[in-house]
Amino acid sequence: MALAVGSLSPETGHYRSQQAAVNYTHTFSGSLLTEVRAGLVRFRLDGFQADAGLKTNDKVGIPGINTTDILTQGLAGMTIGGPVGGWFMGIQSGVGIPRLDRTTGLQLVNNWTNIRGSHQFRWGLDLRRNRFEFIAVNASTRGNFNFAQSITGTPEVATSGLGMATFLLGTSSAFDRAVLT
Repeated sequence: MALAVGSLSPETGHYRSQQAAVNYTHTFSGSLLTEVRAGLVRFRLDGFQADAGLKTNDKVGIPGINTTDILTQGLAGMTIGGPVGGWFMGIQSGVGIPRLDRTTGLQLVNNWTNIRGSHQFRWGLDLRRNRFEFIAVNASTRGNFNFAQSITGTPEVATSGLGMATFLLGTSSAFDRAVLT
């Protein structure tokens, strides 16, 4: 099933949730019985940027960043510096996309009951194993470009350049990219 979520991290997610349970009761005698239960819960979520599957960087003139791996597909984050405010496009680092969640829970319960006259004695065992694998990257796997105004300015005047001019020249002042292995 596909799920689209908005806000700072627009994503498309595919998820699957599965549960199974078994219960068995056995009477050994009129005064002794046991109940055994087992359960399994699995959850999987693959969350990717909304433009995953597209080679958006190639289409806007930034070749070689998008590969056949869905983690690298989509538009890189681009921050354009001042001088009066700045702006960005794409998904910047720090939003937790892609998000890969794998959760598995196993449970085994064994309860015993012993009846002696007007008394009941109960004891048991409850074993649980929870396995949680969660990978969310706070750095962009599609790349992150910064276009500072200092590239097109003069060193004597710190705010003399234009971030948009740096962008139009294609001269980024910084680049980073996360790699998942």
